[in-house]
Amino acid sequence: MKYDKRKLSFDDARIHATRCFGSVCSAPCNYSNVWDANKPWFSNGSCPVTDIPDQNIAFASEDVGVRTQEWWKHKFNNVLHLITGYSCNAPCMDGTGCVTQHVERSEAEGNLMDGDPNVLGTPVAIREIEMAFAEWGYEQGLESEFENSRKATIGKKAVVLGSSAAGLTVGIRLLWLGWDVEIVSNVHLGLLMAIPDDHLPYEVAVKPAEQFIAMGGTFTTADVVSSDVKAQAADPSGLMTAAELRSRGDILILCPGTQPRELDVPGAELNGVIQTIPFLVSEKRKRAGLPYDVFELRGSRCLHYGAGDTANDGARTLEFLINDISNVSLAVRSALAEEQKMGWGIPTHSKNWINTSKAIYNAQGNTLVKELIGDQGNLKAAVMFDRKLENTYTVELDHLFLSTGGVISGKPWDEIGVTTDNGILAVDEFGRTAAEGVYACGDAVLRSHRVFPYVIQTANKVVEGITEDVLQLV
Repeated sequence: MKYDKRKLSFDDARIHATRCFGSVCSAPCNYSNVWDANKPWFSNGSCPVTDIPDQNIAFASEDVGVRTQEWWKHKFNNVLHLITGYSCNAPCMDGTGCVTQHVERSEAEGNLMDGDPNVLGTPVAIREIEMAFAEWGYEQGLESEFENSRKATIGKKAVVLGSSAAGLTVGIRLLWLGWDVEIVSNVHLGLLMAIPDDHLPYEVAVKPAEQFIAMGGTFTTADVVSSDVKAQAADPSGLMTAAELRSRGDILILCPGTQPRELDVPGAELNGVIQTIPFLVSEKRKRAGLPYDVFELRGSRCLHYGAGDTANDGARTLEFLINDISNVSLAVRSALAEEQKMGWGIPTHSKNWINTSKAIYNAQGNTLVKELIGDQGNLKAAVMFDRKLENTYTVELDHLFLSTGGVISGKPWDEIGVTTDNGILAVDEFGRTAAEGVYACGDAVLRSHRVFPYVIQTANKVVEGITEDVLQLV
């Protein structure tokens, strides 16, 4: 897959940033109806990790000192700002709700876009500005300054489970505060490896992990399992119990993410039914020259079952894998209006791709898979039910890709006193669990739409809680 996300040069991104007039904008980059529908208990309804208008105004400034000051503010709010610049899936990053596209600041002092027909009436390029701002920090050596400004060691060790966005955020921030940090994970970079290269190139995805190591952090590869699973394992090497994990440090932060949801219909065990996330991880590892699991595609009649980024990413990835593809379908599940109150449905960039790609036909909403039909163990067709029209129909298939969201299991964390609450790990505002010295963050503690800003903010809250509990520095 070729990387084709639009990028702007530093100068062009800075020019675009001059168009933002957030201080007087009636809806500054947060499209409040969407954010309000999805915000966790700790969010005020706007982006929790980036003050987008302040970032744009500072980046547009000719004063390098102003830019540098804003860069440091941004870095402390979001140590993964390069990652979010490339791949944040919040609607504001695609210009949704941007007022500037409707009312240009054509007479305001400093606006460099006067009369340019190529941009007037278009949203401010928020994603491209954040990408350019983060990359500017690398070019200016600010990331190295951040690494070298790490505080003196405090003689305490934090163990972090999980190496995706939440785990890396907690790990980097605690390292900077003087902690010794070990990240334990069974898959390097976790779900960051499920984001296709056209949204997050591998060489960008790996940068926070490289920074973590540069600051003195360590990675350990292991699976954390229940004590009975380890006791029964023929080869227990590479396996840890939750208690063993807890014993490795003074505190433990759980960032286990979620596990793909299984499909509970007849025929779900057939060959050709594929979980999209492991498939995407495999494809990214293959392109990066890393060991990968092989998924053998039996044909091009593919149906993606899901409503969001994962289904879209899977369909886009298939477009690059199958030369003559004409039968990839994106089936949108849970698209009824009354079910959209807690979700965003199809993201803006997904809609754009669906509308332009020749790989997609018959993108449909309100559908459920009711049964899978096979022949000699292989998937042959799916029985679908249209909930709006209330009719049943059959689709011939080679593959069904499952993109129906993730779930969190209370095991094996219950063995150390961590409890669950309606399908997520139970935590307070600062990520404290019921177990002493054990915190949790990331997808595993979020009920609503799981997007990078909220995931990172849960990690920031954990660092605040640890600071209060252990360092006594609030």
